[in-house]
Amino acid sequence: MLPLSAQSDVNRKAADQFKLDFNNGNFENIYNSFSPEMQKARTKEYLFNFLLKVKTENGMLQSLSLYEYRQSRKKYRGVYDGHFENETLTVTITTSPIGQITGLYIRKKTLL
Repeated sequence: MLPLSAQSDVNRKAADQFKLDFNNGNFENIYNSFSPEMQKARTKEYLFNFLLKVKTENGMLQSLSLYEYRQSRKKYRGVYDGHFENETLTVTITTSPIGQITGLYIRKKTLL
């Protein structure tokens, strides 16, 4: 695991806010944090259904442990072990330099 300080403040804040909003069921706030391109790529209804399914199957998101981080001029990408109540999933959050989410992936961990 990498220390959380290994990532940009922008990405860390986006990940912290995602965790808070996910646990509070505030999917509207998560959708509003998406870049305009992300909002066009996935409808609000799709996102709400997806996040509700993740929460129903896996429970509350207890913590995010950073294990990979990449940064370029145009994006920051953190890959986390998402420790949910029922399972650990891989959570990838990519943000723009201004903190908008440009990529969000939640998937089962795979063996290498």
